[in-house]
Amino acid sequence: MSMPVFAYTSAISRILKSGTISKEDVEELLTSKNFQELLAVLYEKKLVTKEGLNAPGPVLTNLKETALLKLKGLSSMSKNSKFVADVVDAYVGLLALDEMESAISYAFSLERGNPARAFARQNLTLIRGIESISTVQSLINLVSNSSRTLASALNEALNKAGKESSPSVISNLVEALILRRLYASTVSLRGDWQGPIKKILCGYADYFALSTAFALRNAVMEGCTVGDEVKDAATGNPSLLYEVIRKTELGKQVKSEKPLEALNELRVLARRNARRAAYLAFQGSPFTPATAVAVAELIRLDYQDLVTIVSGIDARLPRDKIASLLSFELL
Repeated sequence: MSMPVFAYTSAISRILKSGTISKEDVEELLTSKNFQELLAVLYEKKLVTKEGLNAPGPVLTNLKETALLKLKGLSSMSKNSKFVADVVDAYVGLLALDEMESAISYAFSLERGNPARAFARQNLTLIRGIESISTVQSLINLVSNSSRTLASALNEALNKAGKESSPSVISNLVEALILRRLYASTVSLRGDWQGPIKKILCGYADYFALSTAFALRNAVMEGCTVGDEVKDAATGNPSLLYEVIRKTELGKQVKSEKPLEALNELRVLARRNARRAAYLAFQGSPFTPATAVAVAELIRLDYQDLVTIVSGIDARLPRDKIASLLSFELL
């Protein structure tokens, strides 16, 4: 990719970044006492773009559609960059992950000759044409229409985990594999361009190395700041898992002393680390592909946080509980 293309991509990324949510936006959303108040704020801030939405399901679908439009805008305006196209394809796949678990369960039921479980159709944007699914392979083929990266990761996850694993474990592994590929793809970039991207993804690399090792009893991928100790997590011993979590860079900030709670906390810390690092990526050279990864990550984090806020307020969860799950560090 030439310098003019880098500069153009960075300019587009900065425009998209200006449309991402801020800490102040989140604080205001969290003051909502119920879903209707929240909906009014979402409309006021133009985070919801369709008129007449009055239930959480359609709102969540609209939020995802908006995120997808932003990602595809980044791709269409950076046509000369294979790297950006691959990044967008990966993040489009990541946005489909909340549809994957139900889709995998549905495909498993059909393939095993069991009565098909009802497919959760709410918030469905990428796995459309579910009626065409009859096997897991047909699911992979369907997914490939939206994201080649997602289809490839799903196929690899099934090979690594086996079809006897639960859909939730396979879905988690799919996310891990997509993020690992993003991390690995940075080695093709110049040395000073690798740093900002690796900082965005490093926390995820550690979290997924440990979570997949513990779930599968097999160290299927490497971490970022943790090495051979991943094998200790693969023993399935919760105490050893906790010890390894504490050895990671972000694990030093974990407060819980319960292994599984600590693992969940590590994921939240990885998301917060990714948001901080994504903001920092815009403070360096204006001629870097790192801004494309940074803005794609911010778009994904925004969507995930808005889903958490909408779902949490609709369920009447305490404000502090919702805030504890977000990628923003709130007081």
